[in-house]
Amino acid sequence: MTGMSRREAKTVPVHELPTVLVIGCSRDFAERCREGAAKTGAIVRATEEAGASAMVATCHPLALVLTWAAYERSRGTFDALAARSQSSLVRIADETLEQQELETMVISAVADARQLRGQSG
Repeated sequence: MTGMSRREAKTVPVHELPTVLVIGCSRDFAERCREGAAKTGAIVRATEEAGASAMVATCHPLALVLTWAAYERSRGTFDALAARSQSSLVRIADETLEQQELETMVISAVADARQLRGQSG
């Protein structure tokens, strides 16, 4: 990037970028989520279950992606997190989910959250 300072190039602080948060999944799976998120203009961030609350507080994700097993372990916590941050919950059976299905779920979850927050696009 010639002729442009770092500061000018980075117009939006990372915590304000539309984000899909992948919780307690493998790095490979987070990469797969990134393909769907990119179609919505969102970035993907990943965290362990233990760090989910802090991460939600800092990046206000549009969608939280986690397995049903993880969700069942801390159902109250994740429901509260989603409600507080106006995020959509995307619960998957496991990481073997078909790529097309995964992308569809991520894209519709982001759309739902944007509608909830009254954002267009």
